[in-house]
Amino acid sequence: GKVEEIPTWWYQVVNVLDNSGNKIFKIRGDSCFTFCCNDIPFQILDLDGNQVGSITKMWKGCCKEAFTDADTFILDFGVNMDIYHKCLILGATFMLDFMFFEKQDNNN
Repeated sequence: GKVEEIPTWWYQVVNVLDNSGNKIFKIRGDSCFTFCCNDIPFQILDLDGNQVGSITKMWKGCCKEAFTDADTFILDFGVNMDIYHKCLILGATFMLDFMFFEKQDNNN
């Protein structure tokens, strides 16, 4: 399977696709990030728009957020999620981390 970013003006959205290219989940963040002093949740939605899990970037405190590049995520897969789908969600978590929470170094 694969994970694709869906450009939107308001929400952070990625689609999770199976090996055949069929959409199996949509992962959607809040309408805007509040980076300061808050956990940042992403909903894992099925094709009907029902929440089946979540990904949350945990707020680690001012010092750790400012002076380290370490991030902590909590994944809630919900009940009875297939191991294949869990692997795709884990990959989507890495993609969300690189897209929204890693600093770009323009010198390299």
